[in-house]
Parts: sequence; structure tokens; C-alpha cells
Amino acid sequence: MTKEKQDSLQGCLIGLACGDAVGTTLEFCPRHRIKRGVQDMVGGGKFRLAAGKWTDDTSMALCLAESLLVSKGFNLNNQLEYYCRWAFEGYNSSLSYGFGLGQTTVYSLCHFRRTGQAITTPTKDGNGALMRLAPIAVFYHNNLTQCIHYAEQSVKATHLSADCFSANRYFAEVLYNIFQGERDKDLLFAHFQPYTWSKPMGRLFNVEFKNKNSDQISSSGYVIDTLEAAIWAFYHSDNFEQTILKAANLGEDADTVAAVAGQIAGAFYGLSQIPKKWQQKLFQYERILTLANQLIANAPLDLAE
Repeated sequence: MTKEKQDSLQGCLIGLACGDAVGTTLEFCPRHRIKRGVQDMVGGGKFRLAAGKWTDDTSMALCLAESLLVSKGFNLNNQLEYYCRWAFEGYNSSLSYGFGLGQTTVYSLCHFRRTGQAITTPTKDGNGALMRLAPIAVFYHNNLTQCIHYAEQSVKATHLSADCFSANRYFAEVLYNIFQGERDKDLLFAHFQPYTWSKPMGRLFNVEFKNKNSDQISSSGYVIDTLEAAIWAFYHSDNFEQTILKAANLGEDADTVAAVAGQIAGAFYGLSQIPKKWQQKLFQYERILTLANQLIANAPLDLAE
């Protein structure tokens, strides 16, 4: 593996956590109330976090990463067990308890705790599965089919929605192509596998984000809004830091938009281009980097090629 590819893979997971930690400052803040915006990793926000601490986005991503390693691959029930440990016991939280859970995630985890089974009925179209995707993309970086398949399967732990499935498939393919070395932003969003996509994905395939300004971008918790907002911030920025600040300053579901933007920008620019000041502030930085390295080291080989 080249140093550049390793840098990209590491950057994807660290980028998620950095975006989460920056975005938490403005989480739940309506955009019209944001005046100066956030310019650094300063913490605060609804949860009054210390600078560098992160929320549910990173907690769930770490749970997913550990599950992939412990299970030596994809195991939905094991992922749910890890998510429940976080939600109900505070495991992999930056505080002593689980926090930041969305309603759909709460419903899904309570269902699993009660029945021992994943949910089987449709849910709302929240962004709780998209926000934690990085470990899947990093672990399955050697095979596009596996990367997309398990990105979709990972949704089923907490969300059963056509929009959520489509968003994860789309984002996994973008990340995979970045890992393979694609650095032309226009080509990244030009071609996708011929799946049956949900209708709202049309705005992504029509690359409407290229010509939108911030007033035309929604940073709500709706998964397609989150995906578009994150890609908009990435597309219209020149480096990792600019991407994260642009995403976070959209407000509303700022931590998740920035966490998703952090995954793509971290992969695109690499760990080496994530500001050192943020790496130093990030809570459990060394542990997160170790998990990224373990995912890389234990990634299944692409035996088909």
C-alpha cells in the first residue's frame, strides 16, 4: 500500500471525528442566529463539550469499527450490541454516558435490546447511518462491490429507509474512488453503479450542489439534505479545514453535516492535511488512529481481481 493511500484511509476516520468535534459547537443552532460562526475546534454547544470532544457520530463509528475487527467482518447483531453498550452504558462516548441519540436510533436500539433482533419496519429518513459510514469504507476499501454492499447493510441496524440505503451506497462509492486515487472533484460525482436509487437522490446525480449557495443548502437531519450539504461544503472548499468550517457553519445538524464532510475531505486530502492543532485537540486521537490502522491492516483482500 502506498503512503498516499494509507494517508487517505486514516484521514477518513480521523476526519469524521474532527468534523463532529468542530460541528458540535453549532449543533441545533438555527442558521439565522449564526453571526460570526465557528472558526476552530472550540467545543461548547448544546452538550457543553470540552474542545476536541465529539458526539454520537463518532461514538457510533468507533462501535462499528470495533465490531468489524472483533467479528473479522460484517456482523449486524454484533454492531447492535456495541451500539447498545454506547447508548445505555456510555461505552465509546466522550462523556461518561451515551448522548446525542436521534429518535430513530433510540427506537431501533430499544427494539434490539428487547427482542434481540434488528428492526424490520420502515423508519424515518434520518442521517444516523450515513454519519458513521467511514469504518465500512475503510475496511472494505479493496473491493467496490463489498464496500457498497456492506455500506447498505450497515444501515439496517438503525434505519430502514430507501433514502438511507441510497445515501450510503452513493457515499461509499465516492469514498472508494477517492481511496483508489481519484482527485478530480468533478469525476468523483460523474458516474455511479446502476442501482435502483431513491427519487430524492436526483439532486445529487444532477450535481445541483455545484451551483448552489449556502442559502440553497439545507443542513437538516434528513439524510439526503445532510449528504448534499456535506458534499457542497467539500466541493466548494480547497482544503480540509475550510471544508469542515463551511459545513459546521451551516448550523442545524451541524455536527453530523461536518462529520460526513470530514469523511470525504479526510479521505481526499489525507490525514497529513488535517490541521495538527485539531489532531492535538481531538479526544482519543491516538485510539481513533489505532482503530483506523487496524481496519486497514485487517481489510479483506480483493480475491476477485
